[in-house]
Amino acid sequence: MLKATFQNIKSQLSELISESKESILISVAWFTSKDLLGQLENKAEQGCKVEIMVSDHFENKRISFKNFQKKGGSIKILPTKSGKFLHDKFAVFDNKIVASGSYNWTNSAEYYNHEIIIISDDKTLVKQFNFRFQNLQRIVKEYDEQILINNQLINRDIKEEEFSNLEKDLEQDFVSTIKEANKLGAKINSEMVLDYIHRYGAIGGATRLINKGTENLQSGLIKLFEINKLDISFENIILKEKYKVLFDKNTIENAEKRLIKLNFKP
Repeated sequence: MLKATFQNIKSQLSELISESKESILISVAWFTSKDLLGQLENKAEQGCKVEIMVSDHFENKRISFKNFQKKGGSIKILPTKSGKFLHDKFAVFDNKIVASGSYNWTNSAEYYNHEIIIISDDKTLVKQFNFRFQNLQRIVKEYDEQILINNQLINRDIKEEEFSNLEKDLEQDFVSTIKEANKLGAKINSEMVLDYIHRYGAIGGATRLINKGTENLQSGLIKLFEINKLDISFENIILKEKYKVLFDKNTIENAEKRLIKLNFKP
């Protein structure tokens, strides 16, 4: 197998993560995707060996790796003081498949940039990337936010910051709608929904909830329908122009179909 991917790269990586059973090795300059981290946390919890290596750039402060570490995942920092800045972007899955290219595991890479990854199961190539990872492991340090470089005025990724703020707004809207729905008597399973949002981020959580069993309407949506409050549903929220950019075409279409099925015009 040898293929180049130019679109929906996060989906490709998600699939590789899902199929991995024994080990996942990741070396990237920047890692800010809550969705991908949530999936890796699941894998670590299941006993898969998951190791992440990142640069000491301050952008890697944008998400917390604490739960990932609690579940058994390993996160290390490669310090620039070692002589060079870590600019790798690759991952090895189960010692069988390697994915490498221009793609950092960030929101900017997924939503704002033209990116590429090449996926291969060539044994020689996999061996070379494994060797690369092991060499870098010799100069890494334990992950500690205090040692991340903080040149915000010089190196801040404006797009990444905008995206991060937008996802925070989305999460606040979701939390508010859950509170309002329960207050109005909808009795939504708040614990399950909030767990999805906290584990995968607002985008990853909503994507899973909306795409899960799309042929059958979810109980939360039905409960909002019963009290005539579909306007505060997750489906309707993500269809706002403000948030549409955060979701793929399939998720947008599924949200629209669900609402139309209940005779609600988004």
